Amino acid sequence: MRDDFTWALDNSKAFTTKSLYRFVTHRGMCIPTDRDVWSTKLPLKIKIFLWQLLHNKLQVAASLIKRGWKGDVRCCLCGGAESIGHVFFGCSIARFTWCCIRDALGWAGCPSSLSDALGDHVWGGKIPIRLKFFIIAGVTWAIWRSRNRMAIEKLFPKNPLDVIRSGVAYVQKWRLLLGASDQASVATLGEKMKTWFQNHSPSNGSSSDIVEL
Repeated sequence: MRDDFTWALDNSKAFTTKSLYRFVTHRGMCIPTDRDVWSTKLPLKIKIFLWQLLHNKLQVAASLIKRGWKGDVRCCLCGGAESIGHVFFGCSIARFTWCCIRDALGWAGCPSSLSDALGDHVWGGKIPIRLKFFIIAGVTWAIWRSRNRMAIEKLFPKNPLDVIRSGVAYVQKWRLLLGASDQASVATLGEKMKTWFQNHSPSNGSSSDIVEL
């Protein structure tokens, strides 16, 4: 009989680049957190950013120094050793941001790492992982953009609340990518943030960027 060739890495028995990439990167094993990142309804560049954050691949001083970078390894804001953990959870502006979100959303505590931020104990209950990644994406992207402006352009926030406003604005912009039920859940969180801003912002401040959440 004539020999038949089949591809063992895919259930269809036919060659696919996806199955080959999966085998080369993870030896055929599926990493749940990676799957959750790529399946979250976010712009592609934000998914890539989240994946880099999850795998410690962002271009911070701790990573650049391993490649022979001769620049300053200290945080441009507080002077601490700049690592991914420091930028997103240890720096003063990051801690302030997470504390404000904790108070606004009624979280049980402030996360100290990405894995901590994804835990049910922080959110105070069971929340779908896709919504956790969606909200965390807005916050971390705002912190990252703020860090880059400070480190590269030497532009520092005039008000630490500006970082939170930016994060909420990103979530508002991306919300249209979600299904109806998830949009409603995010809108509820948005109302909590709007109320918190009204109670804690200076009288001449503006929360117009989150009114439509």
